[in-house]
Amino acid sequence: MDFELLLNEILLDLFDYFDGIDLLRAFYSLNYRFNDLLYNQFRLYRFNFSSISKRDFDMICQQHLPFITQRVISLSLTGNYDIPEQANFFLSYIPPFNHFIHLQLLSVEGFRSCRTLMKILDEYHHLCNLTYLTINSYNCGANQAHTVFQIPTNISSSLESASIPSHGPELNQLHTLIEYTPCLNRLHERTDKLLKSFQTSFWTNQHQCITSVQNYRLFDQPTSSYIRLPNIKGLRIKLPLNDQFWSIVPSLNILETLVVYSHADSFQSQLQVLLDRAPNLRCLDIRQGESLSLEMSLFQYRTSSVRQLDFRGYNYYFNEEECIRLYHSQLCIQREVLFIRIKSRHSTIYLVKNMINLRSLHVKRDDEEYHKRLATAKNNNDKYRDGNVENEEELIDWLKDCLPSTCLFSKNAHFPSDIVIWI
Repeated sequence: MDFELLLNEILLDLFDYFDGIDLLRAFYSLNYRFNDLLYNQFRLYRFNFSSISKRDFDMICQQHLPFITQRVISLSLTGNYDIPEQANFFLSYIPPFNHFIHLQLLSVEGFRSCRTLMKILDEYHHLCNLTYLTINSYNCGANQAHTVFQIPTNISSSLESASIPSHGPELNQLHTLIEYTPCLNRLHERTDKLLKSFQTSFWTNQHQCITSVQNYRLFDQPTSSYIRLPNIKGLRIKLPLNDQFWSIVPSLNILETLVVYSHADSFQSQLQVLLDRAPNLRCLDIRQGESLSLEMSLFQYRTSSVRQLDFRGYNYYFNEEECIRLYHSQLCIQREVLFIRIKSRHSTIYLVKNMINLRSLHVKRDDEEYHKRLATAKNNNDKYRDGNVENEEELIDWLKDCLPSTCLFSKNAHFPSDIVIWI
């Protein structure tokens, strides 16, 4: 059947299964009918901006959102390291928040600026249909944390559920929040104590609710034979694996994040088995403590599910030829987020221009030519201070001249020597 012959009612039902980003990318501008359906009839837009390229973000916010704000029911924003300054761009692109009159769910995550977070939170009481508010995390200083939760004096008559970090409001602020949200029936405050309570034998043995193993030494210790962790989503391991690993972790079907320590060519088969048995793996972090020569197994691994590849902990700087070879490898070809150490700035240009699915690139550079110029400059100019800072700024200026103007450049808040490019 020809897709365009379907009734409008059926198409609108199908649209409801799409995230707003995919929906607009797939159907907008096909013809007048689809444009009319998208702009005038469809009323259930959900936008999750946690995994989006800069190009698509600009396109959605500048070309579409101003015309459909009243049709958005769910909105998720992030300030995570791989999408810097997203919230600030969002606020500069769109009309005031009170135009989202049908917004029911608002989620903000990983904001580095308390000012930006406060600006967004100060708007939520204007949203007359907001039912769910989630603040997953934010990176404010301890002295600023409570300021974020200065509850507005306006009453929110719609908010039913709120999820906030444990280091957020004080007790009296929670009372104020409850007082000014009369419909609130669920308040979730995440605490470390709650998480620790799940690490008892009751949960591991009987209910098997542990979903993350952050200490790889667990598998090196004597363990009860009846402990099983089949629902692991996050896993840290050290190669080689011992015999009891697969008895403790019998399934990796829902594994999403894998951190591998002590990687070596001799353990290639073990890591490939892990990749083969993890069909939903999204993030792969390969680490090597010692500075060794490049291991050829990196170019031979096979996985189709991984979207984020992290070599920050791999103690090696890739040269231009190795970056080209990595790009052509099956491990790297479909990646959306890449962390890598490079010897030459030219490798950055190659990766951005050739990795067509790449939306965020994090580079740590070891440019020998630059250091030679830096040493010469220091010898000839006593005012030449803080070479690392000038190195990063000079690199960013050079990248801006070589890459599209739509790219956004910043320094990683957690790793100041890393350059982050949102593509």
